[in-house]
Amino acid sequence: MIGISPVERIEKIKNQIVHYIDMKELRLSIEDKNPHPFGKFIPEKRFRDVKVMGPRDYLPSARSVITVGIHYPYTCLSEAEESPAKTIAPYGFAQFATLHQLNMVSLDIVKFLMEKGYQAISTLDLFNIASRLKTPRGLIVDNTANSYIAVASGLGDLAWNGMVLTPEYGFTQRFIAIVTDAPLNSDPVYDGEPLCNKCFQCVENCPTQALSKEKGISIEIDGKKFIQGCLERLRCDWSKRYGLIAEAGPKYMGCELSLKPPRREISSEDIMEAVQKLDPFQKYFVCVLERCIKACPRKFGNKKGEQSKGFR
Repeated sequence: MIGISPVERIEKIKNQIVHYIDMKELRLSIEDKNPHPFGKFIPEKRFRDVKVMGPRDYLPSARSVITVGIHYPYTCLSEAEESPAKTIAPYGFAQFATLHQLNMVSLDIVKFLMEKGYQAISTLDLFNIASRLKTPRGLIVDNTANSYIAVASGLGDLAWNGMVLTPEYGFTQRFIAIVTDAPLNSDPVYDGEPLCNKCFQCVENCPTQALSKEKGISIEIDGKKFIQGCLERLRCDWSKRYGLIAEAGPKYMGCELSLKPPRREISSEDIMEAVQKLDPFQKYFVCVLERCIKACPRKFGNKKGEQSKGFR
């Protein structure tokens, strides 16, 4: 999949989303300062020096943004946590491998553009606002990375969980963005039938109740409005980034620890207290599958035949 957006379209999105981002939460990271891979998680609060980025922060002369998407095998998602094996690791590997493939593809595109006399740079998270997903190969950018960029490039629709649904593959793809000063013809914003029917299975199946059913965020792209649900970032990270909910994947790799987050607003201290209870031998070797993806009845797009009705 490939789509192209003019830089001005992307910059206008950035100017909207910056008002919805909690910069303190964006900068927060709870790191393990224990130098030993097998040992108790010793939490350390860190605040990264980050900001919401736009294309011209990468390349001041930028004129176009190319979005490339690569589909990963349906079975990595469809068979995850299912009988008889109840395996989860192939899903994590598919995420890691697809991002690696995107880096390789984008490198070829960047080299091609540079050979033609243009500048170009690629990024897995153009706006620099994505969270991280826990895998045995380390933390990787989560499935919200480059979601707005893909929609602006005409590749898909914005789902209630803030991720991209495409007609061809549903949720089963990842994206990379290439910022360039090449004057390229742009694609129209996605204007097909709504791919997210607001069934709210993502809300109802979230193990940490991080996604709102009533409150949403509206983003306008070339005159068309796209709406996603309001998300409590730290509540989502409780499971996705720190692996504290066994049912979201860790138990399928042998880690039975499951800690429900407090009902009140989650603080960094809550996370620091919780991660100290992680299994010292398996704290890094777990995989998380976002329940909002697994529960979605449109998760496979139109090429998988009849859509599932949430969990099988």
